[in-house]
Amino acid sequence: MAPRIGSPAPAHHNTICLVEGEKILAGVWLENYNGVSAVLHVAGEGKRWLTRAFAEAVFHYAFNVLGCKKLIGVVSSANTQARRFDEHLGFKIETVIEDADPTGSLIIYSLKRSDCKFLGETHGEALRA
Repeated sequence: MAPRIGSPAPAHHNTICLVEGEKILAGVWLENYNGVSAVLHVAGEGKRWLTRAFAEAVFHYAFNVLGCKKLIGVVSSANTQARRFDEHLGFKIETVIEDADPTGSLIIYSLKRSDCKFLGETHGEALRA
């Protein structure tokens, strides 16, 4: 996954993978977890790897198991595909750091637990009891 996002794997992180047979279709890692938030990194193979079940599992783990109140995504302003992806998941722009990326700015996205559309009855409040 690290080569796909252009970054070495952090020393302390949690990884969730979507596997078909022996092939890894997608990976998500959560880093800098501090008890209330974590930075989310995502990489997938092809165009149709993001299933609702995989998204529900990822967000259930982050919000209900780890107890995050907010997830954070850091995206280059030039990476329109990643920006669309984050926004499709429900992340909102929290701030922009100008001139912080070789291709422009860094956009800091965030998603609050209360805004996550993947925590319905199956993975939402019922599992927190």
